[in-house]
Amino acid sequence: MIRIILIFLVMLLPFSAYAQESDSAALKIYISDTSYVYQDKSLLALKNLILNDKPQEAVQLAVQLKPKFKDNSDYYVLLYELAIRENNFEAAKSAVQIFEKISNKGYETGLLWGDFYLNQAMASQTEEWREFYLKRAKICYTSAMTLSPARPEAVLAMVKYFIETKNYPDAFEKALEAKELNINYPETYYYLGQIYLINKDYISSLNNFNIYIKKTPYRNYYVHYILGTLYDKLAESNKAREEYLKALEINPDAQALAEFKLEHEEPKLEQL
Repeated sequence: MIRIILIFLVMLLPFSAYAQESDSAALKIYISDTSYVYQDKSLLALKNLILNDKPQEAVQLAVQLKPKFKDNSDYYVLLYELAIRENNFEAAKSAVQIFEKISNKGYETGLLWGDFYLNQAMASQTEEWREFYLKRAKICYTSAMTLSPARPEAVLAMVKYFIETKNYPDAFEKALEAKELNINYPETYYYLGQIYLINKDYISSLNNFNIYIKKTPYRNYYVHYILGTLYDKLAESNKAREEYLKALEINPDAQALAEFKLEHEEPKLEQL
């Protein structure tokens, strides 16, 4: 049912080719030129539902928001993210196509197409198709970087590409480049946390994920879950438990936390 509704949202929605982003109810507040949050609380709520793996609630809200945001490019970015999380590439592709028609930001279009192809590469069943989609993703990401070389989100796109292709030295180098462009951009610390985790530098990973949590405008249960696992690896069980509980507060149904929830549903008094 979610798949059908997603396809309906992105394929049958009318849109205006003359829609101006400046007229949108979801104008972006730019912080240090690149990092932003949504002014409109409904779009912020939709982002948080998508980010925290609540697809049914996200689809319901997206349907409600359709009349208000049918000409808004940010709305289609969120529909794209929702479709990708549900592995619905048909709906995701339609969302990017509509975004491309109503947005005048070429670099963002390049980032979306690159992300679309990267996710297709990750889902490919054969090495031949995987390589095909990886090449297309790299072309799109490179184009976005050429159009906006000073934007950390364009540089971080290549970080995602290098992580997927297991080229961790180049991923780390690009992440540091993004950090130099804007030290306040939250996602940079998310990817640095990932790279340090892959390289088993748990303390550096922990530090960067904690910076991400402090800087991001969104609530992200999965990062709290990762922090919990990192504290566990560092034998800091009390801090680990705090992070797992924060994750459960955001998403009580998270599959990653099912075992922890079962074990800690009725904590002993001495643990409180």
